[in-house]
Amino acid sequence: MKIKFIDSNIFDVYIIKDRLNIDFNNKKEVDKHLKDLFKILSNKYEIGMEGFYDVVIYIDKYYGIIIHVEKTDYCYYNGLEMNVSIVNTVFLYKLDELVDNTKIHIIDNNMYLEIICNISNKDMMYLIEHSDSILYNYSK
Repeated sequence: MKIKFIDSNIFDVYIIKDRLNIDFNNKKEVDKHLKDLFKILSNKYEIGMEGFYDVVIYIDKYYGIIIHVEKTDYCYYNGLEMNVSIVNTVFLYKLDELVDNTKIHIIDNNMYLEIICNISNKDMMYLIEHSDSILYNYSK
């Protein structure tokens, strides 16, 4: 798991598929896992996870998920409320070199790779470790 802060009220959580055991069709299960995750983040990163949040879970069948979290409002009690949506998508990896079983996209003069079939764990780790960024909400 990796967390990337965009600002004090917006962050992304990256979780590879090997670490997931969630039925994304079960809203109660998703909410429970998110609340457990927020407790961990609150303790580890000292983030005050109280208030109202818009949460979008982007699912890529090869990578796993990226959870985009935005605090939309503060509350005056020690509670947590979430508006959760789930988006099945394709992640694009910004990289300067080619990797087998990928398709090239040129976006703003940068090369992004899209995984087009199952790749080895070694190639997946290479993509994750060497990409400058991962686009998870790109629409063609």
